[in-house]
Amino acid sequence: MNELGLIVGLSVFAVVAFLLVHLVWFLRHVKKNTQASAAASPDSTPAASADSDTIDSEQAASVGATVTDEPQASTTRRGVRAFMRGNYPEAFNLLQPAAEGGNLKAQQLLAKMYFAGHGVDQDREQYLYWLQRCAENGDKPARAKLKKLRAATG
Repeated sequence: MNELGLIVGLSVFAVVAFLLVHLVWFLRHVKKNTQASAAASPDSTPAASADSDTIDSEQAASVGATVTDEPQASTTRRGVRAFMRGNYPEAFNLLQPAAEGGNLKAQQLLAKMYFAGHGVDQDREQYLYWLQRCAENGDKPARAKLKKLRAATG
């Protein structure tokens, strides 16, 4: 009975230590991100920036986009921003022309939208169409996904 109590005690201690280490990491991470966003825009609030049509590099990276100065980039940026806010109908309207024009990020997001049914009916054919366009546009993960899908279907 003594050994069982010792094992249980050590297990509880290990779990508590694990949780404390991760809590400290989380708090440091939150503090660092809060300080970084406060330094970047001291007078903006998160709600105000969520409605903005501008997107910074970190926000773009969260969906795999990049910030550029191409003429089409403004529309694509607004489309990415709408996608990130969950406004999928607006995102679709902004991204579709860019995707048809060859913009890889717009093509990737349209593929995701058709795959998940975000703002559009879930459509495997459209998903595969946009995935193929991504692959043709040099997207290696899209090529790998297509290869895997083709192998699975025979």
